[in-house]
Amino acid sequence: YYLVHNYLDWRHNERKSHSVHLKNHDHSKMFKIGFLRGCLDSDGYLADKYISFDTSSPNLAVDIKQFLMDLDIKFYYSVYKEKRPNRVNMYKIKIRKNERDIFLKTIKPRETKNLNAPAGTF
Repeated sequence: YYLVHNYLDWRHNERKSHSVHLKNHDHSKMFKIGFLRGCLDSDGYLADKYISFDTSSPNLAVDIKQFLMDLDIKFYYSVYKEKRPNRVNMYKIKIRKNERDIFLKTIKPRETKNLNAPAGTF
């Protein structure tokens, strides 16, 4: 509880998943790596040709993008504008194949079932 309370913030009048984000970006390189690893393990997708993060929280997307920039990992960003009134926009961050290996060597994700290489070889 205290770990979440110390690092994360969200709007209390909204669903947490739509507004959750880090309180600040002033963290060590190891924290940023661990944060991105956790984002990949929870909400990311690891494919042979790309890695993607999709979130309904615009501020969490900012956190992910900032940490990728801090670690010199190139990415593409887009917003899927939801047309249905009862839905929210989705924020998509995609790391293409040429940067995928750099990401994997830097972040060392725990979940590697979609990779050709065995876990732990990065």
